[in-house]
Amino acid sequence: MYGEILLKRALTGIAAAAVVLGSVSPMAFAATTTSGLTKAGQLPIVVNGSVLSNPYEMTGKDSGNTTAFFPVYYFNQALAKIGYTATWDGTTHTWAITAPGVTAAPVAGGVGTGNTTITVNGTVVKKINTQAAKDPAASKSAAATTYLPAFYVDEILQALGVNGTFSGQSGLKITGSVTNGAPQLSNLSFSGQLMGSGTSSSPVAQSTGNTVTASTTLTDANGNAINGINVTYTVTVLTGGQPTVTAGSQTLAYTGTGTDSNGKTYYTYSVPTDSTGVANITLGYSGNASYTLQASAPYSSNGVTVTSKTAYVEFGQPGSLLISPVSLTQGYSTPTNATAGLVPVTVTIIPAFAGQSVSNIPVQFTLTPGSGTSNFATSTGSYLAGAGNYTVNTDASGTATVYVNANANATATVSAQATVGGAVETSGTSSLTWQQAGTATQIKNTAGNDVTVGLNTKVTLSGQVQDANGNPVANAQILVTGDDGGDDDVSYVNGSTTTAFPNVGATTNTSLEGVLASSSFGDVVTTDANGNFSVVVTDSEAKAPTIQFWSVQNGYVANIPALWTVDTANSNAVTWSNASSSLNNVYVDTTVSGLVKSGAANDEYNKVTGLSLQSGTGGTIYAGAFAGSTPYTANGWTQYTISGTNHAEIDSVDGVALNGTGGLPNQPSSAIVNVKYTSGSISDVTVDGTDIFSNASFVPPSAGVGVDFVADASAIENDTFTITAGGYSATVQANFVAGQPYEQGNASPVTTSVAPGQTQTVTFTVEDKNGNPIPYGTIPLTTSGLVDADGNGLWISAVNGQQLTSNIPSIGTEPTPVPLFDAHTLTGIYDSVYASGAISASGIKSGVPTVQLYADQNGHVSVTFAAGGVGYWDSTDSTVKGTSSPLTGLTAYFSYNKGTGALVANNTDGGSNDIGTLQY
Repeated sequence: MYGEILLKRALTGIAAAAVVLGSVSPMAFAATTTSGLTKAGQLPIVVNGSVLSNPYEMTGKDSGNTTAFFPVYYFNQALAKIGYTATWDGTTHTWAITAPGVTAAPVAGGVGTGNTTITVNGTVVKKINTQAAKDPAASKSAAATTYLPAFYVDEILQALGVNGTFSGQSGLKITGSVTNGAPQLSNLSFSGQLMGSGTSSSPVAQSTGNTVTASTTLTDANGNAINGINVTYTVTVLTGGQPTVTAGSQTLAYTGTGTDSNGKTYYTYSVPTDSTGVANITLGYSGNASYTLQASAPYSSNGVTVTSKTAYVEFGQPGSLLISPVSLTQGYSTPTNATAGLVPVTVTIIPAFAGQSVSNIPVQFTLTPGSGTSNFATSTGSYLAGAGNYTVNTDASGTATVYVNANANATATVSAQATVGGAVETSGTSSLTWQQAGTATQIKNTAGNDVTVGLNTKVTLSGQVQDANGNPVANAQILVTGDDGGDDDVSYVNGSTTTAFPNVGATTNTSLEGVLASSSFGDVVTTDANGNFSVVVTDSEAKAPTIQFWSVQNGYVANIPALWTVDTANSNAVTWSNASSSLNNVYVDTTVSGLVKSGAANDEYNKVTGLSLQSGTGGTIYAGAFAGSTPYTANGWTQYTISGTNHAEIDSVDGVALNGTGGLPNQPSSAIVNVKYTSGSISDVTVDGTDIFSNASFVPPSAGVGVDFVADASAIENDTFTITAGGYSATVQANFVAGQPYEQGNASPVTTSVAPGQTQTVTFTVEDKNGNPIPYGTIPLTTSGLVDADGNGLWISAVNGQQLTSNIPSIGTEPTPVPLFDAHTLTGIYDSVYASGAISASGIKSGVPTVQLYADQNGHVSVTFAAGGVGYWDSTDSTVKGTSSPLTGLTAYFSYNKGTGALVANNTDGGSNDIGTLQY
């Protein structure tokens, strides 16, 4: 494809601020009274993969039930590690958390009541009952410190938008950082719903045929809104079908689709942030359906993609029962932490008609165990009832909640029924699984798949391994297998060694469960401290092999389905193609005809150099993937990555502006352009996953990528644009220089005076329309109405420090200042003056002269004015004639002509473009 990608260079500024991390002693958070907390075991606090501390957990009574308590002091140490601070007011029992860039999210169950108020950036998010006890790890003389019920830890993390979780087995785990400059996404907020906040225990509920709007805000580390960045919403279908998704008045097409590790279909949609950093989408569906939503931004923090928390949305027919969660896998409870495996199962009744009351309706929940043992429980994890039925009445909003718990590996289903308006309604089924926390159960943030490349091209597949709660799993082992129908050509690459995947036959998503994870089956890789991994694969034949990723536990493939399958069945395959031979280079030129060379291509076409462009103008570069000297047009997708250095930005692709509308990014510094070929011609084009084919314009022959770029910002610099495809790259180097003179700035002094017969120097900068200084720029100087008084007016005696003199033959150097008035009556006055790099004046004998001033290498001009009293060379008698000083009380007003940059000296005010005055 020869399309067009418009690049420009822009100056951006990112404010930096220092973040002070508070450190306090345990006694600083102590409550005023103590109660009967007893010591339990120690639990680690892990921040970004590093163990911060191992405090003691306590047990005690909360609302009459025995539960676990966690020390606030150590919790705050963990928050400090990611840039948050906390203060404790012992008088008001207020625990105030300051979290830069965070909009406090609602907490399940609302604010509630309790002896302690928790605030996030001044917003009250929760009230709980804290208790005080002596820290078992503290000295004998240490005062008591404050403990909170462990049940609320996850809710506090949710309110803060922190990527973390608390488990009675693995302790507190937090990932991410705001002090490293990584942007942050707020938790999803919703509008338009009948009820619910979006948590698993309070899902957003809406009647079929209506819509709800989800919003998130992208901010930098200092809380400033980030505009024009594409936020990706991942919508996973738990029940029902693909929703209708809109942004504003535009219906969005999904930018990607696939199947997650639980076999659920997901769709991705791209929406740019607005000037306030907000990106929102609106969902609707015509039947019963349930979804999870998560937003992500194209940034990472310590290797972890910046995302929001997962939110839950449901649609139902009027009068129906919606159940949440539809499915959930998480850790189980322990004797020291009765809430680690506690699952709230919520049913929401959709009113059958407007105004119908859905409060105080009995809802019968049915718990059906699968494997293991599970039971109904209280909100604090205490045993309530075994398998069977349990009835709870709805609250005022039509929601009823039960809690289900398990103390070991287990599975169960929960369903519900209720009588609504005289009719018995039955909900769907909630499928629950409990297993040990910290086990690799899913792969997220995947990349590298769904591409077509030439034979033997190396492709990097990457992702992040997570446990059931969405926490990254550090040092997890993953078995990677590859199958291409038994040809043994698909291979994995480690350094310089390429190894064919063993021929283990066609595999299903479960066929390798329980086998020894070794090189007999494939490549065993280990995740880093943030759960991230990558593997390089290649194929020497035209195939789209099946590549699978399996969780390994204790050296064996875990008894769970493959975590990630890359193949044609999932519409995410890596396809190696030999069409038009193999992609083996990328070439660039300034014309289409120059790109497609006659005969064999060679390396000189891998780069374009020597481009010199004025800021505000641009040029065209065409780039294409080649197989030898032939454009590479293999059937399927070819991916081009475009990126620029310094302040390079991409303005448009194939004539379609990247202006933040229609799901496209807003002038990004890099973009991924996918080009699909069918029978040698372009059949589709996407930019960062958004389709632009219907609006794009192409220049034949259609094979490659075209690059139009323009510079319109305020910095003058050398930029390099890089275009990469199939592991091969080409570069374009452009030197952006200042444009034409447009205005003047930095005048000094702004207001001054010159005594009769004396001089005064005024300086200013010649600038283009973007404020760039113009080295060696040329501007005219025009005058009007300045008093001459027989040579007694203003003269220019020097420019840029150079005295205005002329070399008179046979005599020598004599003064030749330039008058700024009609001097034709002066005896023997010369007609022109020229000083290299300073001034050119002509027509002096004819009246007011025509004057050009020249800036120095930095765009600066300095002009020395004399108020009469100067000597000038008289050519009629070969003498220097003197002039008398002018009358006092006169003023010259200096301004500039906006558009040409001309310096104007008048005897009247120049208006809005004034740069100063000179009294003489």
